[in-house]
Amino acid sequence: MPPIIPNLPPNPIILHILSHLHSLRPLIAPSLSSASSAVDATAPQPLPFGRRSLPFFDGITTSHSTISRSIITTLYGTYYGKGYLNDVSELNYLAKKEVGVVASLVLESMTACPKSSIEGLSAIYDPLISLGSSLLLGLDPVSSVRQIESLVTSYLPESSAEILKGLQKLRSLTSNDRLSFRFIERITPCLLRPPGGGGKTIMWSVKHQNDMRAAVVVVEVMLDNVDVFFREGWEERGREIREERERSRTESEEKQDEEDALNDTNNNGGEDLEEAKKEENNRDASVEANTSAEMQSDTSQNEPSSPNYSSPNSPHSQHNQSSSPSHHPPPTPPPPPHPG
Repeated sequence: MPPIIPNLPPNPIILHILSHLHSLRPLIAPSLSSASSAVDATAPQPLPFGRRSLPFFDGITTSHSTISRSIITTLYGTYYGKGYLNDVSELNYLAKKEVGVVASLVLESMTACPKSSIEGLSAIYDPLISLGSSLLLGLDPVSSVRQIESLVTSYLPESSAEILKGLQKLRSLTSNDRLSFRFIERITPCLLRPPGGGGKTIMWSVKHQNDMRAAVVVVEVMLDNVDVFFREGWEERGREIREERERSRTESEEKQDEEDALNDTNNNGGEDLEEAKKEENNRDASVEANTSAEMQSDTSQNEPSSPNYSSPNSPHSQHNQSSSPSHHPPPTPPPPPHPG
């Protein structure tokens, strides 16, 4: 069924309804007779697995739910139109005559708002379920209960604390431990719901069903210790817990920012150093190349010209010798003839 009031907090309505329920007689659960079920088709049927019926919740029918939703819609309109609620005296009458309607009012009021059953509770759903799982496993139960106290006192407003006290007072009307635990089982799905998309809670999702055992333990712990959790001075303790939590969160964020900045610096520094080494290597190679080129140029300029020298035995030398003119001394002229 769609929520009764989509965007309004449920606490004023729940408190108003609970204030009219404490005159109920003890919630005794007689066994349902098969004759009454056969006569009245709308009468609640026996529960499975041999459970006995609890009239306060297990006697709810579809007509009871329809009536209760109509009453809640009227109460919401009255409260948010005038800013206050008139006494609903008929609730006292219904508490004595129509227990199913009153029981349905309790459950429907906690499911009227899709964002949360009571203000502040959906924000701590996951840590509460984690602590409930630890309690189921028997892991340091004292510490788990103290952590539950820390969560509820630091997140829930005063009106939510009053609702939990009212539920515990209503639970105290049950006649035995079995019915007391049955009370917890019936209100837990409505009271503790996992957050979903768009800031809304999702009732009976797969996650909700898987978390139900832990959720029941958490709700039982909250109601069993409601007077201890919300004893005198609890609001001041909750404020101190919130401040300490905020301080720890801020310190953690600052530390993370410093680590990220250091990592960025190291990464950038490594890249800069590698780039600088590359530039230095390139510069050294360039200088070395220029120096080598200058040395070669100087060597070629200062070296003397090679003489045009040929070996005597070389063909070129022989050719020069054969082609050059002979330099023999001129022949001696013959002596003149003697006269006579």
